[in-house]
Amino acid sequence: IAKKVEELNSNGDIEIVLTRDQDIYSHPKEKADFNKEKNADLFISIHIDGSPKPNTKSGLHIWVAKNQYANATQSKMLASALINEFTGNYPLPVASAPMQRVQGIWTLQANDIPSVLIEAGYITNETDVAYLKTDAAKETIAKNVLAAIEKYLTRKSITPATIIRDTVPTVITADIAAMN
Repeated sequence: IAKKVEELNSNGDIEIVLTRDQDIYSHPKEKADFNKEKNADLFISIHIDGSPKPNTKSGLHIWVAKNQYANATQSKMLASALINEFTGNYPLPVASAPMQRVQGIWTLQANDIPSVLIEAGYITNETDVAYLKTDAAKETIAKNVLAAIEKYLTRKSITPATIIRDTVPTVITADIAAMN
């Protein structure tokens, strides 16, 4: 999915830099250090979620750092831009507000830049998986991410959303760092 975001980017003012180009584990500190080294302006991490009970959860969720972190406010704005883009053109349910974990997500909190984690669907939901395997899913996700980045950078048409707190586990699949 992250490679599709990079491939479809046609905005010369936005450079997409992948933190990794294959599905191998990368320690969260390595990702944060990479973002600093590349002088990234935004960090977007794309994942597929999981649930202990198959087929009980479905859809897209956006996570941000907890409120006490310096990047929380701008991360919420980026998350709101993403939610606005996905709402209405994504066939899976889209959570209407960014989420925060009680114990946090280290990578989001370690970055000084606006940072979000996109859970594009659930690997434990047959309907989500069937959709996420399609080329249409990758293209829709990539186009929505790119449109949201552009709107965030120009602050056009972003409706701020209220935070929802939860404690859902994640399964890591890909990361991208977007630079302006």
